[in-house]
Amino acid sequence: MKKLSKRIISICTICLLLAVELGATAFAAGGTGPYRRVSSNAGTKSQPYTYMETTVTLPSKSNIKENGNDTAYVYIGGSGNGTEIDAGLQHSPTYDNWAPIISCNKVVSHPTDTDRFKGGQTVKMVFYVSADNKVVLQVSGTTDKGQYKTITTYCNTATGWKANGIGNTMKRVTSIGQSPENLSSGSYILGVKWTNSYIGTTSSKHQWLANDTLASGSICYPNKTKVQVNYVNAGEETVSIDLR
Repeated sequence: MKKLSKRIISICTICLLLAVELGATAFAAGGTGPYRRVSSNAGTKSQPYTYMETTVTLPSKSNIKENGNDTAYVYIGGSGNGTEIDAGLQHSPTYDNWAPIISCNKVVSHPTDTDRFKGGQTVKMVFYVSADNKVVLQVSGTTDKGQYKTITTYCNTATGWKANGIGNTMKRVTSIGQSPENLSSGSYILGVKWTNSYIGTTSSKHQWLANDTLASGSICYPNKTKVQVNYVNAGEETVSIDLR
């Protein structure tokens, strides 16, 4: 795909306002913290959403630091008629690897596979609705044991998620989860590149375009100084969160 000239997006100047309006999603820990989120429109009969996929470049060890109780996340998911799903990877500062998990209404599901993904690589993440109230996360990449594999995580309590795609929204998020919030903690996650983003249904997906994105759905919290986005198009951008 031909790359466009990159630019730091200016819409982050309204990020704090939007964050207050829509609320921050705290993956797994239930805390708060800085984030970049891109959300789709809600699915309709003519444009249902039951599937999304993307690749994301995880930072190398030198580009990530978590102080105190801070935890870095990269994840996808969305909202199914009111039920929020966070589905993706949680970083371990101790082992510098990434664990796949799904958080649904603060209940966390783990895969049966205990392998974790190593940092400093590009992984593929797929999220889809397998049936009403059931969603699936698949992450493919090289594990900390040096094997390339796909690890699958299920959530069968995703109340409100529809197999017909109506009312479902999708999202991509880079965040540092904090509890309590400290936007000067010194933590950082740099150079998280999202690309090859597709959305739609399992039988009919298309590149994530601007008209798939919710008008107020591109959010940086707390501001463009702490959260910087190198924007290419609706499905490709590089995110850095720096609390130093």
